[in-house]
Amino acid sequence: MKIGDPIIWATMLDENPLPEGCPAAPGDWATWWVRANDAGRLALAAAAVPRLAEYWADQMELALDADDRLTVADVAAPTFLELAGVVRPIVLDEFHYGCVVAMLAASWLHGPALAVWFKQQLHAHGVIV
Repeated sequence: MKIGDPIIWATMLDENPLPEGCPAAPGDWATWWVRANDAGRLALAAAAVPRLAEYWADQMELALDADDRLTVADVAAPTFLELAGVVRPIVLDEFHYGCVVAMLAASWLHGPALAVWFKQQLHAHGVIV
C-alpha cells in the first residue's frame, strides 16, 4: 500500500489492535471468529477495518499498475468484491465499510480519488442526495 500519510496510518493501526489470541492472517480469522465470545468478535471487526483497507488498497494498486489507463474509479468496485470474500464469516456492516473508505481517504496515496468514487456511489444508490 502506497501510504500518503504514514502518521495517520500508523495511528489507525495502533488504535485497532487484533484481539488477544486472534491470528494475524485474515485467512485464519474465520476459525477464530467461531470460537470467540461477543467481545472478541466486536474487537476483531474493529481490528479488521484497517487491515482490510490495506488489502483493498493493495488490490487496487495491482490493478492500476497492470494498466496505466485505469483509474481508481475503474478498479474500486471489482477489487471491493474481492475484499468482501476475504472477510467471511466476519460480520461487517455499512459502518465498517465506510470506515475502510475513510481510512484510505485519509492515509492512502490514492485516497482522495477513492473518496470521490465512494461519494459518487452513495449518490448513485440514493444513499445521499
